Amino acid sequence: DPQQDSIVRIEAGRLRRALEHHYLTEGQDREIQIVVPKGTYVPQFRSVGKGGRSDATESAETGNAPCPKRATRIFVMPFDTEGHGQNVPDLSHSFTRQVIIGLTRFSSVHVYSADSSEKTSPRLRGEVLPEELVVDFILSGTIALSADGLAVDLLLQEAETLRFIWTEHFDRKLSSAGIQQARDEIAALIAHRLARPYGVLFSLALAGSGGSARMLDGYRAVVEYYNYSRTFRKERLEPTRCLLEEAIANDPSFAEGQACLSMLYSQHARFMSCSPAKLMQYSERAYLLARQALLLAPRSSNAHHALALALWFSGNTAQSLEAYETAYALNPSDTDLMADMGLRYCKLMDWERGVPLVEESYRRNPEQSSTYRMGLALYHFTERQYADALRQALLIDAPDVVYVHVVVAASAERLGDHDRAQEAVAQIEKIEPDYAQRVESDLAARNVNMKLSQDIIGALRDAGLGHPAPPMAAHMK
Repeated sequence: DPQQDSIVRIEAGRLRRALEHHYLTEGQDREIQIVVPKGTYVPQFRSVGKGGRSDATESAETGNAPCPKRATRIFVMPFDTEGHGQNVPDLSHSFTRQVIIGLTRFSSVHVYSADSSEKTSPRLRGEVLPEELVVDFILSGTIALSADGLAVDLLLQEAETLRFIWTEHFDRKLSSAGIQQARDEIAALIAHRLARPYGVLFSLALAGSGGSARMLDGYRAVVEYYNYSRTFRKERLEPTRCLLEEAIANDPSFAEGQACLSMLYSQHARFMSCSPAKLMQYSERAYLLARQALLLAPRSSNAHHALALALWFSGNTAQSLEAYETAYALNPSDTDLMADMGLRYCKLMDWERGVPLVEESYRRNPEQSSTYRMGLALYHFTERQYADALRQALLIDAPDVVYVHVVVAASAERLGDHDRAQEAVAQIEKIEPDYAQRVESDLAARNVNMKLSQDIIGALRDAGLGHPAPPMAAHMK
């Protein structure tokens, strides 16, 4: 945390200057040159001709060394104070710090503040940014304290154009706990609204806002992964995989890219029909990528999430849930993680832990992927609330995923809606013609509770899965 200890930033600056001096003097003829781009501590290696100069070195000398775009980059200005807040010492500084803490819980966001630069005064105000920082967005705002409440007006700008692209108002009544609780609640809400999957920054990246082609680096691949995971459309799988593979090939220390690629391989095994050999291959690749992400970023909630998913589809449910809990402890604001963990508990029929997590995730973030509603559909199905189970299953927008049609068919059949059940069965057989022969092993591979699995299979058989459609003449009789 550069606000607590600036030693890494200071030493990295010294190292950059030493490298630049070396390649300008006795190291001019080095055929391999090392550059540590500003804004990152990851070295880059450049091969140059004898006596030549690398592009990286030239860029370093001008202060614009190429830096792989791993995350959206946001600069948090110190918040201004109004009202009674002007009489509360350190309110602006403490609120700004809490917003930064909340944002840094999300590994898809790189956060900078007035203390991020050796050249910048801690009292930085207004429109001036440190010259050596390249960021995508500027976050500023005003915090106002009244006799009974705390209010914040938030402004988000594109750094390149200074165009205001998002504003919002947040407020909290003061409780007996006082200003600090209201401050922390609003700061956490701001961070969650901005940085969560499918939140403001993700939406802006998908829309192409945030500046220049820098958006098309590794971070863009991460955003495309989350866009794919909304619906798991088959035609988006391969382009998304290629983007992530390219991102980590260009930047092998890109932990977020490794984690997202791991989850994509887990989901490939989870949602797309493939042979047992391919299934094992994808699962092993997912596990190795997750472990690599953890080596690169041991405190990344996304890396632990990727490991949890890989362990789940390897059949190690106990270890998987431990990894989920670790990820959740690192970032309880990540609603995508919260919902996915809730879904795992629901599949094990641990409703007391699973259902509240899924419900709370949608309360906080209605825009997230609808696929986690599967946990609620399974709960209602087990409780014989078949209308509610069918309603939840029909809200899931993942037409290429056979598992969705399985729950629609089972719920509709038990509800007595045979026509809808048979339509869903037809979709199952269209996606995977041999699914009737492997439904039991498929549900087991997903770690669905055995009793729940048998209830679903029974409903599918009653709906006609695996049975030929009756001849037209017999149907007419």
